[in-house]
Amino acid sequence: MLYAAGMALGLYLMIAGVRERLTLFLYAHVALCFVGLIFLLISIRRVGHQISIDNPINTAGRYLLVFLSIAVCIPILVITYRFVFVRHDDRIHNPHAAPKSMAAEAMGGEQGPFYPSSVATTTQDTIATDFMLTPETCGAAGCHPDIYRQWQSSAHRYSDYSNLWYRKAITTAELRLGNTATKWCAGCHTPAVLLNGDMRLPSAEHSQSPAAHAGISCTLCHGIVDVRGTMGQGGFISERPKLFDMLASKNPTIKNLYAWFVHLDPKPHRDTFRQPFHRNENGAFCSSCHKAHTDVPLNQARWLQIMNDYDSWQSGNFGQGDRDFAYIEKRKNCVACHMPFVNTQDGKSYFRDHRFLGANTLLPSINADSTHLQATIDYLRDHRLTLDLFALSLAPVREAPAPPVSAVREDSAQVATVLMSSDINTTQAVFAMDSAVVPLAGPTPRLKRGQSFRLDVVVRSRDIGHNFPAGAADMAQAWLELKMVDENGKVIFWSGATRGTEVDPQAHFYGVEMVDSTGRRTVHERSWEARVASFSNLLPPNSAEVVRYRAQIPEDCGELVTVEARLHYRKYHPSHLEWLQDPDLQPMLGNARKRSALGDMQVPAVEMAYAKASLLIGASDNHTGANDTANAAMTAERWQNYGIGLLRQNELAAAEHAFTQALRLAPDDDYLAINLGLIQLRTGRVREARAAFEAAVQKADESGRAHYYLGMALKAAGDYRKALNHVKRASELARRDREFRIEIGRLYHLLGDYERAIRSFKRALRIDPEAPAVYHEMMKTYLAKGDSKSAARVEQLYRRFTKDEQMRAMEKEFRPQILDAPPQTYHEHDSIDPSWLKPKEESTNGYSSSLER
Repeated sequence: MLYAAGMALGLYLMIAGVRERLTLFLYAHVALCFVGLIFLLISIRRVGHQISIDNPINTAGRYLLVFLSIAVCIPILVITYRFVFVRHDDRIHNPHAAPKSMAAEAMGGEQGPFYPSSVATTTQDTIATDFMLTPETCGAAGCHPDIYRQWQSSAHRYSDYSNLWYRKAITTAELRLGNTATKWCAGCHTPAVLLNGDMRLPSAEHSQSPAAHAGISCTLCHGIVDVRGTMGQGGFISERPKLFDMLASKNPTIKNLYAWFVHLDPKPHRDTFRQPFHRNENGAFCSSCHKAHTDVPLNQARWLQIMNDYDSWQSGNFGQGDRDFAYIEKRKNCVACHMPFVNTQDGKSYFRDHRFLGANTLLPSINADSTHLQATIDYLRDHRLTLDLFALSLAPVREAPAPPVSAVREDSAQVATVLMSSDINTTQAVFAMDSAVVPLAGPTPRLKRGQSFRLDVVVRSRDIGHNFPAGAADMAQAWLELKMVDENGKVIFWSGATRGTEVDPQAHFYGVEMVDSTGRRTVHERSWEARVASFSNLLPPNSAEVVRYRAQIPEDCGELVTVEARLHYRKYHPSHLEWLQDPDLQPMLGNARKRSALGDMQVPAVEMAYAKASLLIGASDNHTGANDTANAAMTAERWQNYGIGLLRQNELAAAEHAFTQALRLAPDDDYLAINLGLIQLRTGRVREARAAFEAAVQKADESGRAHYYLGMALKAAGDYRKALNHVKRASELARRDREFRIEIGRLYHLLGDYERAIRSFKRALRIDPEAPAVYHEMMKTYLAKGDSKSAARVEQLYRRFTKDEQMRAMEKEFRPQILDAPPQTYHEHDSIDPSWLKPKEESTNGYSSSLER
């Protein structure tokens, strides 16, 4: 009966197919057949024993049982072996040291078929790319219609010559740098053209071919068999899938037979088109194209990173690090956010979302794809960032950067701060004086007419696993808007206002601005012209920033002022849209203009976060006494976020006060205790810091962060051996945290164990081969060891990846006079001049001139 039941299940699976949702049926089929076969053998033995005394069947039964035992044990041993001894292609590995040039990064060097891209093939030569040109085989005529339909609206679909900006970038690069330079772009935008060798031809000869319009197709990603590391540049290895000829066969018999075999057992198909790193190492896999740099062959200058989504994710708590200032519930990789599980249209199964939702609002606008555009907007608004109207200070204007910490700590009593909730419905406030919180009697702070005050806004990165803005950050435009209006509609303050497509030039911006050697802003489509980032303000994942505004209550102000803060984001900086006016581009606009009236299109500016509060205006005192209920509104998390922003901006005294308040409200939070200890360590109070870190280790021995900073305190105290033990423990808890590996190497160096120091630095390079700090430490260690030859070799790589004096001078010369990346100088934003808000004549296509800060 058991055997019959197993056979019945097998027949059912032959008809229904072995889908993932029927995996249990498959296991049941195997188990029932196996157990049924054992009982069948036992029955045969009994029957044979009755027939013959010699019982030859008994002997045969023993052999069969031995055979079945071996048949069961061998698969178990194979699975165990593969789990313990992981194959090379199950993991993505970086080299022990980065290549010394773009030529060394490319397959075959300068003479290679794909140079200067890092794309490679298993044949070490060009390959036929017909397998990338038929995504409908997987979708419309295949097993994945939902995935195919989603991919058709994705940015991956439009990475090719159908993308106007890419086409213009290729033609411009070809004109100025020659055909070879265009391969650098093609590795990740038009790989089908690059891999088949057509990129050696002028773009006019291949731009209309099917390969030039294949985008990032299904079988491009699923035909990658390995990734060469996490340096990007298209550093993947591709091959023509072995099963593709059967999959895409035009012979209906062969195609139907293949489909039936996949239906019966999809594992061979799945193993061909889904590598282990697609699941286990998808962060590193995605880095192959979401990380890029230029170098001498392109910019005639030096190495410059122009895009990097990977490193900020990898080094943070969302990824593989353990040094964030705040706790997160669980780690997340790329697919967790950008390819979550969604249901099929029939609701009977689920799969990874292949729309690859992110922040690109331009492409769906061009394509008139309102569904994808709305999905992108919803994605951006899904608690990715939050705003908190947190602090109102009555302190006078600070004209200069913050003085040293030792001076600030004693003067902190002079700072008067009102802390208020950003809850839209109820607004509570407390007054902080002399680093002590004194609650207000009323629900809102009361200010006097004519009074000057400072408002602190906390921008908090929540559910973003990498820097914000991400991707090509010089393409995006993100800014903070703060507006104050009284009950009569009078605007008393406005920063971050817009005029047409222009934004208040004194607003608080997020993003990157690249400039050429003359200081002229370059667009991402001309990245080879970039020499330095003159402006860079990126918000790290799971972090916060404090943005300050200086306002004054006018004499004719009403009695209630409403304060609203908004964080705006749009994919393209207006300067990128000026390319639409280029006469050379006009012939390319025909189809796009018919599809979406491109000439009248506006790039949506998405409001990603919002906060609101109220201020009372009048002659009453600012506070009337203590109110314990007001203090309840000041949660530990709000204090923590405020402290994180201040700590990142090196305002350590104020950050210490914030963390102290947070720790008072949440005394068991080890993250807060470590943050407080970190400030103590930075201000030279080593003994206090050590005590704080030791207490944190006692509370959370599994915290790599606690062990790491305790190690740093012990190092500051001169106890290198104990410091090493704790940092090694931190590295055991977070093996892929680069900084832990570097610090182990430094401590071994201080202990005189140069061999182990070098080994530790090499392990750090396996995590990030482009980290100049590692090469610098290795160089010092080799010199201490007396190995000048190795030191010189490492010095070459250090000089490749670190900024030279010329770059630093250009940064200083071309940096806008506004807030820059951490460590940030103290800055207060003023209200925009009302005259700026007057309408300005705009360009013919609806876009103003490029934003100049």
